[in-house]
Amino acid sequence: MITAIYLAGLLQGISLVAFPAASTIFTSPHQFGFSVAAYGSLFIPQALLSITFAALNPKICRSLGSKCTLFLGLFANLLAMALLALSSLYMGEPTTSYTILLIATGCLGIGFGLTVPVLNLLVALLYPKKVDSLVLVLNALLGVGTALAPIFFALFTALGFWWELPLLLVVAL
Repeated sequence: MITAIYLAGLLQGISLVAFPAASTIFTSPHQFGFSVAAYGSLFIPQALLSITFAALNPKICRSLGSKCTLFLGLFANLLAMALLALSSLYMGEPTTSYTILLIATGCLGIGFGLTVPVLNLLVALLYPKKVDSLVLVLNALLGVGTALAPIFFALFTALGFWWELPLLLVVAL
């Protein structure tokens, strides 16, 4: 069980930084061609929905249960990565691609707000005597994921198919 929790934390970290890691793709005139302001505003839905769903998380957990809340969060992350990959098909259509990416970052915010609090809770419930060290490891893995995302994006971009990384994350999630 702890392996699944840790893997979810690692995948959450990678997903969370997928959009910033793709910044050169979003702002390149040969790719999406977004202005710096348009690129920056992609993160507004993510920030707002992350805060909102983290605040609502206890109520959602009471209503649906922790397991269902976690699965909803992971599904929101999956949807965010699927939309990120899908956006590559609309690079020549700025309005469509931008709309897809706004929805994707919103899904990522929902996923983060639902997933991370539940992962911390599950570690505490499953291993109450080791909660401090196990939560520390969980958060370290989330951090490792955030550090890996730019490396993975750089690698996939150099290979010429950046959009496959979000598809791999869809499969992993």
